[in-house]
Amino acid sequence: MKGTLTANQREYVLFHLNYIFELSPEIRKWMVFGEINEGHICFTQSSKDFDEDNVLWIDDLPVLFPESYDSPIYTFENGTLIFHQDLLKSAFYLLSGYQEYRSSQKDTLGRFPYEGSIQGKLKIIHRPVVNEYFELIADAIKVFCRYHRIPFNKQQLFKKFGFFLTHDVDRIDKYSFHTVKGKIKKGPFKTAIQQTLRWLNPFYRKNPYWSYDYLNTIEDKLGIRSCYYFLNKDVKHEDSYYKFSNAKIRKLITNLEDRSKEIGLHGGVRSSNDPVLIEKNFKELQEVSRNTIMGNRQHRLIFNLPQTMKYLFDNNIYYDSSLGFAAHEGFRNSYCLPFKLFDFEQDKMINVWEIPLNVMDGSLFNYRNLSYNEALDSVMGLVKMTKKYHGVITLLFHPDFMDEEERPGIREFYEKTLTMIMNKKAQSVTGFDIMKLLGDIDVH
Repeated sequence: MKGTLTANQREYVLFHLNYIFELSPEIRKWMVFGEINEGHICFTQSSKDFDEDNVLWIDDLPVLFPESYDSPIYTFENGTLIFHQDLLKSAFYLLSGYQEYRSSQKDTLGRFPYEGSIQGKLKIIHRPVVNEYFELIADAIKVFCRYHRIPFNKQQLFKKFGFFLTHDVDRIDKYSFHTVKGKIKKGPFKTAIQQTLRWLNPFYRKNPYWSYDYLNTIEDKLGIRSCYYFLNKDVKHEDSYYKFSNAKIRKLITNLEDRSKEIGLHGGVRSSNDPVLIEKNFKELQEVSRNTIMGNRQHRLIFNLPQTMKYLFDNNIYYDSSLGFAAHEGFRNSYCLPFKLFDFEQDKMINVWEIPLNVMDGSLFNYRNLSYNEALDSVMGLVKMTKKYHGVITLLFHPDFMDEEERPGIREFYEKTLTMIMNKKAQSVTGFDIMKLLGDIDVH
């Protein structure tokens, strides 16, 4: 990332910083960039390209674009505040998605891989480093304001921290022809025979994938409001086997909305590069839902930056929640608050919120093969970091993942996880709630 931040890129960072403390005109007028002015807030600007071998660790904080290897992050003396390290560019690199925009690395599904990310290489996936940068900047400017008798107001979106519980509705019938056929192919043989016999038995009515009553009962008991993302039928064996117009799906959506659950779009595997398909699916889901569809998550987390987000904006979708690494839980963009991505081709912010995805059931148990205790420790570690910075933590549990036959103990783990999060005084929110808190309901 050669060159200093453009004016628009710098304003992009300050836009997000304004959600940490009020960047009033009185504070803004004392800010200077790339120069040292006595009595001002002076931000160093780095023109260097990113080099992971030159990351500077200061008090365990990684500075991606250091300007001085023998200076602290900032100094304040005689009314002048000087940031000696370029925290703004470091924040931009992580938050905007620049690293994956420039990277040619892809996994087998065409996704930017955790293994190729700076979060993976520096082992900072469990830390919202951008929030750490912002807190340092806020603390320093607070000292400057106190010295110069300028009002300083800290801001936070949540009283303690937000909890955004989500469900992707992918597979709805364990004993459908397609599901059983897939299990026969994968084996093992004994399990495949059992699945086949149950599918053929007209008196066997138990369907563990249809776990909505269970999910709603637990969430209602704990005072949790969740969001369900529905996936339309499209690519064979890749997307769902149902259509939004299916009577069973229409009834499910109505029942969920009756229980104050949010309904969102689950973009199919082709939609990340197909604006026509996004528009089609969005309109078809909106016809079924009584409420305005505000949010999206891409199926299998297949996301093309910045194109996918631009397509969502064009279809009046207010927020997305696709940005989490499938291979590892944590903070993909090193941030624990809603944020907006950047259009590098147009040099401007994309006016759609991203509610970062932190934990997916498949990440814990399919990709990472964690035990329940290990998974719980990891989730609660992320909760601790999120609470520290008054952020929002997003969990994804698929309804079909609640199958005790396939995953003995999964329901106990689920209930224990939700209970422990709520016991930390979490503020349960939907995507719609978050848009209200951000004051961005009328963004389009």
